[in-house]
Amino acid sequence: RYQMTRNGHNELIYDIISDAVKNESLLILNADDPLASAYGKDHPKAVYYSMDRNRYSSDVPRGRYNDSAFCPICKHPLKMEYRTFENAGRFFCENCGHSSHEAKYRVTDVDLDNTSFTFDGKYAVSLKYKGLHNIYNYLAAYTVCCEVGIEPSQSAAALADFVMNNGRLTPLTIGGRNSLLLISKHENSVSYNSSIDYTLRLGKKVDVMIMVNSISRKYYTGETSWLYDIDFERFDCDKVGKIILCGKYCRDLEFRLTLGGFGSVNVYESPEDAVRTLKNSENDSVIMTCFADRARLMQAIESVEGEEKR
Repeated sequence: RYQMTRNGHNELIYDIISDAVKNESLLILNADDPLASAYGKDHPKAVYYSMDRNRYSSDVPRGRYNDSAFCPICKHPLKMEYRTFENAGRFFCENCGHSSHEAKYRVTDVDLDNTSFTFDGKYAVSLKYKGLHNIYNYLAAYTVCCEVGIEPSQSAAALADFVMNNGRLTPLTIGGRNSLLLISKHENSVSYNSSIDYTLRLGKKVDVMIMVNSISRKYYTGETSWLYDIDFERFDCDKVGKIILCGKYCRDLEFRLTLGGFGSVNVYESPEDAVRTLKNSENDSVIMTCFADRARLMQAIESVEGEEKR
């Protein structure tokens, strides 16, 4: 599910895109996504890609809700054999027969610990970022390249060690220690849950700072119910030290985590105060916020880091 202020519901967007799908269109679809793959029903030119079951797959929904509970075509209960990522995986509908299509292009041998995977069982690719959603993005790009005639080996080589420069994952230094900024879209629990996954796979204990100062860059809203869709409870583990909450909506965050069983969190309305706590910590850190708050966060870091010089 995505930002209600921007997009409404997934199936609304599906219907809008459907108007542009013609019989002569070549469709390149995620076979693991029940909704996206539905575009291929009775379509003469559909190509599918898929991720094989791996050690990170799950037999049950991981999140706080199940977006694959019902078939997008007939609305009857949907059976999921396993899930590779959120609502994606191997599925079938006993009522209408909608099911995972046989994929022409596949990802195999996923190993996030060693940041690698393989295309079609042949072409090994090394990753810069430990995220299953990134692998799906790579697979989609690989499929497009192969379909337009680029050699599979050449496509795989081009994707190896690809570095994103869009600011979603930015290394920082705070108080001489390493920090990592993970841009996580507000109003989107899948984005935050992916950042939580990434944090817990870092292999070290970190402090976590979450900043919600403004909810959207484009729309005014004070609606924070989306905080309850995020699996913050996973931070209650030995891989996380301090939890620091800041920004205009810090008390909303505090209440959400209190309901999640967290007894002690650090809460500051001022981002500068939150950054000072990170600066004085013994651990490296991860900061989660959205693009709307990135500039305010960077201003706070620059101000706190410059205090000693002044």
